[in-house]
Amino acid sequence: MRIAIVSNYFTPSIGGIEIQNQLLSDALVRRDHAATVLTRRDDLALPGREIKNGGQIERFRPSGRGVFAKWATNVSVCLHIALRKAPYDAILVTQFSTHILGASFGSVLRSIPLVIRTDQHDECSGAIFDDRLRLFPFGIRQILEWTLRGARAWALRRVDFAIALSKALVREGEAFGGGLTQATACGCPVIASQTGACPDVGGTAPLFADPHNPADFAEKILYVLNNEDFRHKLKKKSLERAAFFSWGRTARLTLEGLTRATTGSRRKR
Repeated sequence: MRIAIVSNYFTPSIGGIEIQNQLLSDALVRRDHAATVLTRRDDLALPGREIKNGGQIERFRPSGRGVFAKWATNVSVCLHIALRKAPYDAILVTQFSTHILGASFGSVLRSIPLVIRTDQHDECSGAIFDDRLRLFPFGIRQILEWTLRGARAWALRRVDFAIALSKALVREGEAFGGGLTQATACGCPVIASQTGACPDVGGTAPLFADPHNPADFAEKILYVLNNEDFRHKLKKKSLERAAFFSWGRTARLTLEGLTRATTGSRRKR
């Protein structure tokens, strides 16, 4: 399979998501798949194209770390996906952020399955995180926020399934898993970390994988991509699990707990 891994930037020496992407690419290559990382050339010192451990890295212009360079990279990513002679079999977007838009448009034009990896609370909610939008006058800022939120919502509807990870997964310390619950609420098939709170929060809805074994995640991704019936089954389970959570239920259980606690305290007196 030819798989594109779309990342905001890619400098594995930094750590974090870059190392995870590199490990994922390596695991795919070892299984005779063609992995290509599509990313932003945030530093001109980095080559525009290189081969690393058998995987290909494509860094696009415009260069730089500014917010406009980040948004403009969507155009380059979309054109690369749409105009590539040998189309990708799947597109994986890491760090669900602004750069999902180029991947989403490209996947629509070439009818390619789209996968997201989410690891932050509110990533799937359509929230806009860039504080630099506050530099614009209120009216213009509101229009931009509505536009960006709508674009992100459209991109999310294009997702075939989601992989719910946590920045705390190596420490096995995920407190709740907001990204997981949001992905299930959107009806996305979910591949989740088997550590931390993810099993408790996800229940039987996600397909679980070992966060310490990138090859396990790679195999689960390929399995879901190649099994449409199983993918639809995960979607159904996601919506069923999401229905388990609600603010009304949370308020009721909280009130019941507080009532029991205060009642017990009064009896002791």
